[in-house]
Amino acid sequence: MTSRFVLFIPEPFPESALRVLDDRFDVRHGRAGAAFSEDELIENLANADGIAIYSRDRLTERVLKNAPRLRVIAKGGSKPTSNVDLSAAERLDIRVIWTPGANAVSVAEMTLALILSAVRRLPELSARLRTGDWRSFEMLCPEVAGLTLGLVGFGAIGREVAKRYRSFGGPLLAYDPAFDQAAADQLGVRPATLDQLFRQADIISLHCEMNATTANLVSRDRLATVKRGALLINTARGGLVDEVAVIEALDSGQLSAACLDVFADEPLRADSPLLRHPRVLATPHISAFTHAAIHRESAWALEDAARVLQGLNPLHFSA
Repeated sequence: MTSRFVLFIPEPFPESALRVLDDRFDVRHGRAGAAFSEDELIENLANADGIAIYSRDRLTERVLKNAPRLRVIAKGGSKPTSNVDLSAAERLDIRVIWTPGANAVSVAEMTLALILSAVRRLPELSARLRTGDWRSFEMLCPEVAGLTLGLVGFGAIGREVAKRYRSFGGPLLAYDPAFDQAAADQLGVRPATLDQLFRQADIISLHCEMNATTANLVSRDRLATVKRGALLINTARGGLVDEVAVIEALDSGQLSAACLDVFADEPLRADSPLLRHPRVLATPHISAFTHAAIHRESAWALEDAARVLQGLNPLHFSA
């Protein structure tokens, strides 16, 4: 009998996603909660042919060097720049794949929800109602229709955000090193440099990957160039933002509000200044946390991992 492929899944994947695998795969499950240590990962990968992950567990060079059979790392969601040593994987001939576009609709919906919540001051005004305040002219706020949205990143998620923002009628700018002009023309998006985008946009929304070039992209110097009262949205990666500089910009009025779903260190500490700031709307990294997105991320990752182990090309990933 031909031996089965061993696939280790450190974090729980939905049962519906696991159904893409058949009896050619011996699936070894991990645990919910705390991430595995390096030693625990090495132990679990000792005879594994593949691993399917989200963002929790870190596959360092030491882990990968001690996984002699490992041939594929499949991540549900975006490129694993923060939790996989991609250079080590390449040197060790371990294929790394992820699921572009699987969560694009969910993250785009969350982005629009954050924009509307911040522009219309919903958390603040709901809290004030609970203290007895009622409608007054002091509660007036802008219409979203008059605000320019700047998208830092114009990939699958950025395009889905643009598609939805168009319905409000506001102007759209986007920056991306690999700018898709055809998609921009279709969606009514104007290309911009990063400097132009930060100077001209009323709302700045981040949809780019985290790497050495984009770390602390939203810096103190860059925030000094934005329109006074601009709104910052980050549903991408926490390391894109200098969080201390954001608090300073909020305190000075340079930013009117910041909606942050991701943070430099996660989970966010309960004593974080971001949680205490009245003009920060913070959520626990849930932009892609919908039933549909989690199913697609998980099922696509597992399906493509299975195909790679069988010598086939992935269906959902190309790079």
